[in-house]
Amino acid sequence: DYLNIRNTNNFNNLDFSTILGKYSITPYISDKLLTFYDLRTSNIDNSLIIKNNNNLARIFKINYESKIFPEIAVKKLESLDFIEYIEISPQHKLVTSTNDSLIADCYQLDNLNAQEAWNYVKSSDTVIVGVVDTGVDIFHEDLNSNIYINPGESGLDEFGNDKSKNGIDDDKNGFIDDVTGWDFVSSDSLGQDNLPLPGNDHGTHVAGIIGAIINNSKGIAGVAKNVRILPVKIAGDSPWAGSVQNSYEGLFYAALAGAKVINCSWGSGSPSAAEQEVVNSCVNLGALIVAAAGNDGTLQVFYPAGYNGVLSVAAVNNFDSKASFSNFDNTVDVSAPGVSIMSTIPGNQYTTMSGTSMASPVATGVCAMAKLQFPNYTPMQIAEQVKANCDNIDSINPSFIGLIGMGRVNAYKAVSNNKSKSVVISSYTVSEQNKNNVYEENEEISVFVNVKNVLDKIDSVYIKLTLNTTFKTQMMIDSVFIESLDKDAELAILDPFKFKVIDKLPLDYSLPIEINAYYNGKIINRIKTYISFNPSYKTMNYNDITTTFNSTGNIGFNDYPYNQQGEGFVYKNSKNMLFEGGLMIGVNHFNVSNVVRGEIQNVKDRSFSSNEPFNITKNIKDSLTRGISIFNDSKELLKTDINITERVYQSNLESQKDFIIIHYDLKNNSGYDYDSLFLGLFFDWDIGISSSSNYIDFNDESQIGYCYSTRDTTSPYSGVMLLGDQNLNYFAIDNDGNSDENPGIYDGFTIVEKWKTLSRGIFRKQSSVADVSQVISAGPIHLNNNEEVTVSFALMAAQNLDSLKKCGQVAKDLYKLTDIGVIHNVENFINIYPNPAVNYVNIKTKRLSNINILNNLGESVYTINNVENTNKIELSSLPTGQYYAKITDLYSGKNYFEKFIIIK
Repeated sequence: DYLNIRNTNNFNNLDFSTILGKYSITPYISDKLLTFYDLRTSNIDNSLIIKNNNNLARIFKINYESKIFPEIAVKKLESLDFIEYIEISPQHKLVTSTNDSLIADCYQLDNLNAQEAWNYVKSSDTVIVGVVDTGVDIFHEDLNSNIYINPGESGLDEFGNDKSKNGIDDDKNGFIDDVTGWDFVSSDSLGQDNLPLPGNDHGTHVAGIIGAIINNSKGIAGVAKNVRILPVKIAGDSPWAGSVQNSYEGLFYAALAGAKVINCSWGSGSPSAAEQEVVNSCVNLGALIVAAAGNDGTLQVFYPAGYNGVLSVAAVNNFDSKASFSNFDNTVDVSAPGVSIMSTIPGNQYTTMSGTSMASPVATGVCAMAKLQFPNYTPMQIAEQVKANCDNIDSINPSFIGLIGMGRVNAYKAVSNNKSKSVVISSYTVSEQNKNNVYEENEEISVFVNVKNVLDKIDSVYIKLTLNTTFKTQMMIDSVFIESLDKDAELAILDPFKFKVIDKLPLDYSLPIEINAYYNGKIINRIKTYISFNPSYKTMNYNDITTTFNSTGNIGFNDYPYNQQGEGFVYKNSKNMLFEGGLMIGVNHFNVSNVVRGEIQNVKDRSFSSNEPFNITKNIKDSLTRGISIFNDSKELLKTDINITERVYQSNLESQKDFIIIHYDLKNNSGYDYDSLFLGLFFDWDIGISSSSNYIDFNDESQIGYCYSTRDTTSPYSGVMLLGDQNLNYFAIDNDGNSDENPGIYDGFTIVEKWKTLSRGIFRKQSSVADVSQVISAGPIHLNNNEEVTVSFALMAAQNLDSLKKCGQVAKDLYKLTDIGVIHNVENFINIYPNPAVNYVNIKTKRLSNINILNNLGESVYTINNVENTNKIELSSLPTGQYYAKITDLYSGKNYFEKFIIIK
């Protein structure tokens, strides 16, 4: 497995082996490419260029052998102070499929009006087009005179030797004899050479689509005239190679060598910050990158096509219908013919291929023609020129409007229209009425938009926001009118779009929105995006602990292992201390309902479900805030059929600010009596500057399990303890363990392993100094059918063990206040007298409650909130009849009803 990492210093005295096992570190961009970059930019006084160079030099690749999944390794290492970012290194593949039947016609040239474009463009200049691919047959009869020749490595040197073969880096760019490009994945001893000859037909086919020689009485014609193909080989020498390597080094080389347009007919669905940085550097060097949108036939973002600054290309057929294999997404910019495209293959041969791999070079050829006609345009302007002059194909593809770009590229329009209009929605921000960063129904949502005019001055621009949903919405402001916008002008629209969602939305619902720019009644640019509504999770931050709970039993984050939805576990001003936390309930070794990582370590089990989000009620009593969620595992095949009410309490009193109380109220709905039920919490802690230096222990005196960093002594301790009188179980885990006594979780966390850690008593008190986890549980619990029980924990943080012990003592006191025990029947909780009543009634409750009097129609006739003990309620104004007292217990969130009668 490979990771990309950018750091602020070198790796000389660092050891990642406890997490990664055996590993090696190599530069992401080779020293000779950085030398080439310095050469190209030595005369450019631009702080952005300097910054890009420094950034690229600090990116490295890590190859490791541990069983830990790369998604988890990334999250474990990213907390290190000197790491600016760390990510999984994507593995890219070619995006093509071959059709063996030969077709003589190059229909794409007719569809694009390519011949008209050739006649219109009078420039005699040439454009260098990089083909970063599997290699190019530079000797092909229909390509040879259009292959780029590096002037610094051609001709004779001072000794009369051929520069292309003298073994000297004549142009000082770091690459010896790179006269016709470079091979970054060759089979020679260095793994690279100066002959980017093909191993796979793919690269030669792509090159021919772009730049096969026109009017040479042989074979086919490329889309673009006056081009010079710069071959950059990034695949192995095998003719069956289907994946690429060193692809972004190849991309960077092409830009450094002077390519103004670069084609990438490969990619993957995985984004990378390091790759985006390389793309940014290429754009700053004046190169437009054009890339295939992918061949999975699905709605997805494909990379590099989806990166900022890249023109993404979907494929259509001869009739402009989306090709069945083509991906589609709001990040796609244009479409181009990609079905049965005739082009060159090695050995002076020709064949047809299909794929977005073929559509991308068609669009690349159009971009090269536009660059010939508008040589001073920036990469962004070339991309917008091509987009603005597409043929609209929405009516042919009504199901893919906004998902296959602005239309099918048209070469003639792209070169002949020197008054093109393109207003780009350059950025947007979203805010909500309640200012709590939670988007919910019936609150006003504002969308602020910035626009930029990329091409010619434009008058009368109309920007409109559309909500693409079947749920009921209310638009307050859906459009704005801009009278005039000069070329290169950027405008922040001060009046935001405003709307509300009226209907109740599902949990974690992504609301699709579309922002369109119109000119003369036609869309000239658009973006589609999403706003996440009705989150199932919320963050409790009402004392010195900040942590997130979702509606199904997770603690810290909602979206393991990506950990973007939530705050983790933060104490005062510490960094996040928790990688994963969650609930486990088991009744035997094959039936453990839970929401923590499963047998595949980067996929969590999802036993519990809920229809309501985690809800927070502030200040239910004095300083106390409560969060509550209700869930069960009734949809599971192997289920316990336990209904769970989770209640979380935070106090902001000075003596109670270092812990959270969590109650789990369980009701057995299984139809069976359980004699050995265990309920526990799992925590994978990442404390301090390196999770690999954590240590877990158990304190017998206080019965607290705790974790701390042995390396970062300033970091807080975390602690967890079982409250109440149930039997305690405890298990400390080394995450890289592999024995029965220490099962580890890097190879997954099986149901059998979960049962062991829940049910073995106080089994393993201490971990090694490593990346560590812990399980603390109550059990065995005897729970008959239809009975209820409560299991409670305190989750704590402090600067040392002594402080944790004090926290534990205080937590026990708050536990007694917040949990007298589950209410088994109304009589134990509510007492109403006299009944029947005349002019008043006494309602007695045992805990803090809200009281609501309802008439026989269910209408509220009297309300009193935040009351406890006996309350005398005047009824003199109410007529004779039957009434109900609805009492809401503010600690449990449960409602209880008691009937009474008024007689006058």
